[in-house]
Amino acid sequence: MSAGAQGGDPAIDDTQTPGAEAVTPSDAAQVADPAVASYAAEYGVTEAEATRRLDRIQPMQDILASIRELESSRVAGWGIDHAGTFTGWVWLTGDAPAIQASAAIADAHDDIEIRIGATHTLAELLEAQDSFGNGSIIGPVGRVDDQTPATDYSAAVTFTAPDMGTNTLHIGIDPALLRTVEPSELQGPGGGIGPVGSTGAPAAPTSATDAELAALAAQMTTAYRGRIGVAYAVVDGRDHADLATFDGGRAMSACTSGFAARQRSTGNYGIITAGHCRFGITMHGVALPWVVGYASRTADAQFHRIPSGSGHQLRSDYLCRQYRLNVCTVQGDVDVLNNTNVTIP
Repeated sequence: MSAGAQGGDPAIDDTQTPGAEAVTPSDAAQVADPAVASYAAEYGVTEAEATRRLDRIQPMQDILASIRELESSRVAGWGIDHAGTFTGWVWLTGDAPAIQASAAIADAHDDIEIRIGATHTLAELLEAQDSFGNGSIIGPVGRVDDQTPATDYSAAVTFTAPDMGTNTLHIGIDPALLRTVEPSELQGPGGGIGPVGSTGAPAAPTSATDAELAALAAQMTTAYRGRIGVAYAVVDGRDHADLATFDGGRAMSACTSGFAARQRSTGNYGIITAGHCRFGITMHGVALPWVVGYASRTADAQFHRIPSGSGHQLRSDYLCRQYRLNVCTVQGDVDVLNNTNVTIP
């Protein structure tokens, strides 16, 4: 730190590089915060407004949590609208108004709303997501007892996720995953025999077209009708096929992923989830080795490592009080990644 920064004359700096301008405290205040600049550009607001909004996010989350606790039996979803009016909201099922206590909380804040009219609670969407994954609700598509064509679409599903903004279960698909795989007995040391007459490795499979996606989505929507129990939408999941994306709020083989994270001591990237979930966890069909975790009266969290070398993506849209940093430090050896999108090395 320069002498000027320690309280002396800001124009005097013995460590200043010759020919370079000294940066005074007032100059430093004008340097744009990358998070603020990014937010301002994305939502078309001034940097002053972006700073206000970013500083307001955590208090808004606390307010929304209070309303959700009071309305726990009716909560369908919650979120913060950033485009246009900056508003935090909680969505409730049914047409009945919110109870007096939660309405009073919302009324005390101009940027908080309670919305009504949702059909499914978030708990119902999560239950349907879990049941879809293990087959207990829909069963095998095309069972004999319902006389529908015997077609198994499970290989095309790349993710499932409750969408709190639309009150539906999203089922992401990639039609390319249903294409015939070359029989193992025809595969040579290079992974396949390739086209007839070629000497190189087989060409990479082409990605599914929009027309293929629309056709398969229509088929699956019809096949699943009446089986899932909540409103659902079959959506584009092609970006999850080749490079699996890991982030918070997604279904795993046990429980749901929590936060994208990195272990400080090793540099390993991974996912934090509840400590009481069983150890053998997979996500997108990828085994996530257990690294560290606790399940007790005072701690309930565990960290699972994402394997390296396969081009997996780790994404986090999370913003916390430490939004000006790349991580949000938690107790222990693991940091929650803050507004990050990285490729696992």
